[in-house]
Amino acid sequence: MKYFLKKYGIELLIILLSLILGLVEALLIRDINIQVVTVAIGLLLALTTLAIRREISDQISEQFEFFRLVRKINDEYWRTQAMEELESVRYKLQQWADGNRHISLKESIPYQINLLRRTKRSIDAIHVGLSAKPLSLWSKQHGAFSRLIEAHKVLGGNLRKRRILIFDDKLLNAQRKIEDSTVLDMCKLQVRQTSEGGLGVDLRILWRSTIDSTRSHVPPDLLIADDAEAVVITGGGEDYEEVKAMEVKAVINKTQVRMYARLFERHWDMAEPAIDYLD
Repeated sequence: MKYFLKKYGIELLIILLSLILGLVEALLIRDINIQVVTVAIGLLLALTTLAIRREISDQISEQFEFFRLVRKINDEYWRTQAMEELESVRYKLQQWADGNRHISLKESIPYQINLLRRTKRSIDAIHVGLSAKPLSLWSKQHGAFSRLIEAHKVLGGNLRKRRILIFDDKLLNAQRKIEDSTVLDMCKLQVRQTSEGGLGVDLRILWRSTIDSTRSHVPPDLLIADDAEAVVITGGGEDYEEVKAMEVKAVINKTQVRMYARLFERHWDMAEPAIDYLD
């Protein structure tokens, strides 16, 4: 009984006060309906308070359960590490709640493939090809990147698909055409229709000199799906798959996704149709 009174004392007090208030009003005004309404309101307030308290109690209980487990660890060094793990998880979940999620290098391509499978309306992408190795990925017949290419190939035909390829000007010959066979094959793969084994992409090329002339930075590798989620890849350097400094993050924060969408549109306007540079 004491436990019940201690735990639900606030709710019982609300009900008791509503009963007393209803009785007083009924005696003064001599209207039983007022008493019924007052008591009903008191009961609703008590139930609402109970529900809120239960929700808060459950959340606090979950938090304390982790700390109780940590306190059970006998070794002090292990306890310290456990607390660091808890803090790391808390930070990670806070990042997710804010709409940002860091993706490991190993999971980067599987995550992008999954995102493509969930895409319904549009894909906007930037691929930075300022060195040979990132460009050679598109010609690989095996490996993770080849699976990403296949995922692009099976996208619905009604999707809007736009891609910007960022190239160094040294790829151009005297006639301002691309001669490098690897780069040509890559571009032709992009623009070829899916029915012919291509990606069916509306492709534009942005030259490094154009970016430099605007005194802006080279944008990151970027994939935006349905204007709702972005995958941002920075620090790729020479090798898209192996450079340890590369960072990948997924973004669903609406403000940040709009920012990346504006970044894409700005560079899309700067870029030129790829067909102008292909033989």
